Amino acid sequence: MKFTLLPFNGLPETNINKQEIPSEMKVEATMSWPQLHLDFQLPSSHLSPTADLSLKERRDELWKDTCFECFILSRKGNYDEWNFNLEGDWQCYQFESYRSPQPPRERKLHTLPEIKREKKGNQLFLKLILPIEQFQRSEIISVHPCVVWKGSHFYAAAHPPEKADFHLDKFYLNWRDA
Repeated sequence: MKFTLLPFNGLPETNINKQEIPSEMKVEATMSWPQLHLDFQLPSSHLSPTADLSLKERRDELWKDTCFECFILSRKGNYDEWNFNLEGDWQCYQFESYRSPQPPRERKLHTLPEIKREKKGNQLFLKLILPIEQFQRSEIISVHPCVVWKGSHFYAAAHPPEKADFHLDKFYLNWRDA
């Protein structure tokens, strides 16, 4: 399934140079059970790719800078939130319902995620492989990739009108196996 992520329109002015803010981002999501593959694509002029990227440590508050995220919603209403930064730090939280519990619980995983970065021409790809064995395949109804850019710009396929909120599942697109 392909997603075009657009910035939330209600953002306040920031000190970030407008040329440093992408107008959109593309993501392709494919499921190869029990993994979800996400390929985030953006112009490489917006990031400085370093050498090899590897999975580092679990950390909280990755959204305070550039953070690539994905929400996976089940039929029961519970969901996981995945977060990755460009240095390889990551986190996965599990929620029973909208933003509950607080503080969120770390998802216990049997398999670690994978992260890779590739540059092809003038495009940069961040490739994430997420283990999703914690769900039954038929339980997954939505996959919601999104991005927090430099801590203040929010990208998603759809946004609520009042404020950016990636946890509101009524703005998620229904999952269809590609």
